[in-house]
Amino acid sequence: MKKLFALLSAFTVVLTSCSSDDSSNESSTILVTKIIETYEDGSTYTENFYYNGNKLIKVEDSDGESETFVYDSNGKLISGIEKYYDGSNLITGNVNYVYNAQNKLSSIEYHDNLHFDYTYNSNGTITEDNYDSNGFADTFIYTFLNNNVVAIEESSIITTYQFDTKNSPFMNVYSPYELFRSYFDYDYNNATNKLYNNSTADSRSSTYTYIYNSDNFPIKRTETTGDGEIIITEYFYNN
Repeated sequence: MKKLFALLSAFTVVLTSCSSDDSSNESSTILVTKIIETYEDGSTYTENFYYNGNKLIKVEDSDGESETFVYDSNGKLISGIEKYYDGSNLITGNVNYVYNAQNKLSSIEYHDNLHFDYTYNSNGTITEDNYDSNGFADTFIYTFLNNNVVAIEESSIITTYQFDTKNSPFMNVYSPYELFRSYFDYDYNNATNKLYNNSTADSRSSTYTYIYNSDNFPIKRTETTGDGEIIITEYFYNN
């Protein structure tokens, strides 16, 4: 869960300059409030999302883990508090968001010395270096097209995505939505295909089909993995 929240927290503010306008009519804004995943064995996993207007202020899951987001007076995400389990121990720690001179996210710093550093490359890609408490770095390179992450490169592994043209569940979320883009579920549109290509092994793919509501937001997603596993995701909204 912590890694997922790191992904959620990583691109919430990476592309802040492209984020939704906070001055929009928030009372009529469609926001996702709950996501439920159901697996083939019948088990489920739930995430609940809480807002102040259209700013995400908290994510909480069915495992009892959560992260809250704190903004300054200008709407910039500056800090957070995460709660996650390490074995049976519930850990609570602070998260700080650091910006460069161009007001772009340069680092996310966690209480346990984990930190993510970001480099904005001239070709439009973003490099993310993940450092653990021992200083070991794992590097990811994100490629964007039409506000979607279309490729993630990690060493010899390249994962590519294809998208539809409908609304993502997080389409209207202010600022933190930008951070979600490192996790393909939370792009501008909805992923229809994921291809995992490892140069040292065979490739694997997943396909996604959707049912949409009248506003073109997904209410159900069916994922079929390369192994034939089926995962159902349901989306619930504030209106």
